[in-house]
Amino acid sequence: MWVFVSTGLSFSEHMNNTVVRAKQKATFLLRCFLSKDSSVLTKVFTVYVRPMLEYCSSVWSPNTVCKIDKLESVQKSFTTTHWNALSVI
Repeated sequence: MWVFVSTGLSFSEHMNNTVVRAKQKATFLLRCFLSKDSSVLTKVFTVYVRPMLEYCSSVWSPNTVCKIDKLESVQKSFTTTHWNALSVI
């Protein structure tokens, strides 16, 4: 893992890369796990995706509403996709 820093000491590139990679991993995990049990998928998200979002977060500190919303969009898309899959079954 790494932290991207621009010349102006902005972490926006890091935020964007982290969100994209976390969403990709979350989508991959939803496709790979056969279990649709909410408690299992919650643990899967906590073990595999959250560490990506929290890595060095004290350094790049998401301190604005926009940055926090961007990070929370990963969890929101994961839960939305999971609940949509449950409604199909």
